[in-house]
Amino acid sequence: MGGIVTGYVLALVMGVVDFTPVREAAWLSVPSFTAPSFHWAAILFMIPVAIAPAVEHIGDMVAIGSVTRKNYLEKPGLHRTLLGDGLATSVAALFGGPPNTTYSEVTGAVTLTRAFNPKVHGRGSDYCDCARICV
Repeated sequence: MGGIVTGYVLALVMGVVDFTPVREAAWLSVPSFTAPSFHWAAILFMIPVAIAPAVEHIGDMVAIGSVTRKNYLEKPGLHRTLLGDGLATSVAALFGGPPNTTYSEVTGAVTLTRAFNPKVHGRGSDYCDCARICV
């Protein structure tokens, strides 16, 4: 952050920053919306991006099952967990977001702490989010 601020202040001093577009911009305006377009190059580029989370998801289900000594491939079932992950990724894509991830590092944290209750890790992530926002 310090580098960004320093660079911006230096650009201001050198006269590189132009505030004309800011002065001429409307205070309130409605953005222009466009219909989606599909391009084969973009679709082919995104296929590996869509496959990678699925492979990661399967690996995580196996790893988490070995840590908790439960077979998540049978209950709730890999088809359900993959469907949920796929639907979440599709919804994210509708809003221009990236594919979801299963956060594999949590598996290591569960293994080390032996804290199998998801609420424990949820509370820990809440504390981290609060610390990040407050600092």
